[in-house]
Amino acid sequence: MVAKLANISIQLLGQIAQMSQQLNADHYSEPLPLLSGNTIGKHVRHVYELFYEMLQGVENDRVNYDARKRSLLIEEDIAFSNSFVEDLCKKLELISNDKNLILSGNYGAHADVNLNTTLGRELAYNIEHAIHHMAILQICMKHYFAYVQLPENFGVAFSTQKFLKENVHA
Repeated sequence: MVAKLANISIQLLGQIAQMSQQLNADHYSEPLPLLSGNTIGKHVRHVYELFYEMLQGVENDRVNYDARKRSLLIEEDIAFSNSFVEDLCKKLELISNDKNLILSGNYGAHADVNLNTTLGRELAYNIEHAIHHMAILQICMKHYFAYVQLPENFGVAFSTQKFLKENVHA
């Protein structure tokens, strides 16, 4: 099951990369009012870095999403961003077994919170998180960059896709 989640992650990251490749550099890093002055590149970076931190956690048994680097290169340079996500996908392809991990984070507490988790659970979280950001990116593409072609279900949760498919004939 974990390998299936890794493959779904690769597919979603690929869709984000394909979207990014259609944008010119100015559009990728342009502050947008709809995003409260944030950029497409910042949303892409955010998704990519959470997957990166999860994969780092596999190596050291501890995931800490708060530790992400917030790389300006990922959010400003499409070519670098694409290279970064290619490396992520290569590492995701190697996942075949689940693994126990510790999830560390601040979560508004005065001290770090440490929770038991698994690689499978963190993959599931990152999939849902990516879809959430893809929904935001879809809105921006339709509003600002209508020339960008997105897959039909870009940013639509799998549960929503299933619901719509089952209920379209009801």
